[in-house]
Amino acid sequence: MALQTLNFLTFAVTAGAITLSVTRAGGNATSPYMYGLTLDGLNSIDGLFTPSPTNELRPDLLDKLKALNPSFLRLPVARYSSSESANRSNLLKYIDLATTLSTPVILPLPPAGSSPRHAVQDSLNELEFLTGDVSEPFGALREELGYSVPWKIPFVEILGGMDARLEQQLCEAVRERYPDVGAFSSSKMEGAGRVVQEYGTPDELVRAFGDFDHSRGPIWVAGYAAVQENTSMDQNSPTIPYPTWLGAVAEAIFLLGAERNSDRVWGTSYAPLFQNFNNSNQIPALITYTTNPPSTTGSTSHRIIQLLSSARLTHSLPTLSSSPPNPAYWLAGRDSASYILKLATYTSSPSTTIYFTTGRGRTTRPEKRMW
Repeated sequence: MALQTLNFLTFAVTAGAITLSVTRAGGNATSPYMYGLTLDGLNSIDGLFTPSPTNELRPDLLDKLKALNPSFLRLPVARYSSSESANRSNLLKYIDLATTLSTPVILPLPPAGSSPRHAVQDSLNELEFLTGDVSEPFGALREELGYSVPWKIPFVEILGGMDARLEQQLCEAVRERYPDVGAFSSSKMEGAGRVVQEYGTPDELVRAFGDFDHSRGPIWVAGYAAVQENTSMDQNSPTIPYPTWLGAVAEAIFLLGAERNSDRVWGTSYAPLFQNFNNSNQIPALITYTTNPPSTTGSTSHRIIQLLSSARLTHSLPTLSSSPPNPAYWLAGRDSASYILKLATYTSSPSTTIYFTTGRGRTTRPEKRMW
């Protein structure tokens, strides 16, 4: 028997018209962590935080982050200070930011500056500092800094660069002590999800649309961006100073490919996040700012993430189409109240319009056209 289908729309693209239908049977539950943010590199950028004693992210920058409704924050890796107390104070600053945004965090381990000999114990101490009861030594230290209530740390990232056996030992030690904490690593190890990154030209990100179709999960895309022009010869070519619309739509297509496989792809996070217009090598970045708050600007990539993140799926749904992807790419799914279609068309030809949209249709009237 043929699957029941929901006729969403017929839309025009460069090559003609495509009729797209979505099956109302099957589909996969999607990850609630699809649209996160990576805070790496923030300690090398000036002017992000208000002066002491508040030491909070500037309100204009905070508003830009809130607009994205992030699923999680991946905390910075950089060594904060040679002083251990200052190190922990900076860590709490970012935990406070996650609390303000009501987002869980990914904690990179081992802590910055930890030696291989002490990496496992330092990591367990860091987790105890954040999650332990005040009756425990490091939980008591947190209380001394004014934080009596522990946080929940649902995920950690096992950083690379160590001996593979030590990385595995660290992962096992964390999972044994904190069995509810999920782990990710760029190294292949038992008990941890896989960390990948995708940086390149717009064309390369579009070609990566189907990369996750046959991958094993869980996968966390810990960084992605269109960082070069399509005319770039290789990875050593200069990066673009600011995101472009062509690159942003290419990123959208890459994200559609990830989200339609969110039974495998646990989440994604754009990086770098902030660029000080007057003094920063973090390019291209999601948000550009100066000392003048009204000049704070969300990039084209910021707008794309805002659109995609505003239409969260609980389930992805299989699609039937009269034509394969290219130049049109799409993702269909539903939430508790609506059927949702996310669609982008792309070509690197300058004569073709770049188009991206999301749309909804009520589940109570599934036969109704979305637009």
